[in-house]
Amino acid sequence: MIVCIVSVELVAAPIWRAYRGNQATIAELRDYLARYQQVAATRAGSRRLLDRLAEQGQRETLTLSEQNLSRAAGALQENLKTLLDAGGGKLMSTRMLPVIEEGPFYRLTAQVRLQADSETLGPVLYALESNFPYLFLDGLSVAARRARRTRNGAAASIPLDVSVEVVTYLRADELEPEAGG
Repeated sequence: MIVCIVSVELVAAPIWRAYRGNQATIAELRDYLARYQQVAATRAGSRRLLDRLAEQGQRETLTLSEQNLSRAAGALQENLKTLLDAGGGKLMSTRMLPVIEEGPFYRLTAQVRLQADSETLGPVLYALESNFPYLFLDGLSVAARRARRTRNGAAASIPLDVSVEVVTYLRADELEPEAGG
């Protein structure tokens, strides 16, 4: 009898403990599988939501995101100053032209006068046109000023007076009414 008990303790008990451990592992893995299947079932809806959010985010970076036309004009002027300063140009003046409604958008135009030289004009114009929100350049006029000479008589970069209209857009459906009118 003792031999039977000892043999059961030595052989059957470890097998039984391993079986119970495997049952717990199987139950845990089934729980993981159920959760993963639930997540997978929502994947298509999540993908559509992410695509919609990405599209909305792209639309928002294409146009100014200000809530009214006055703030948008101020944001455009500040953006122009920052871009011109960073590119090596010097903003001389900015004049806002009347806003034009174009379908679901408002066209905001700034008439800009700036000074640059022959070396910085290209990067300045590139910075303006490659910016987000999109800025479009129209009516570019460039006039050379008197060239500076270096001490050895070679011409330095040519100073330029530049006049350009910078256009950007606002989404009409995102604007709030102007205060006072």
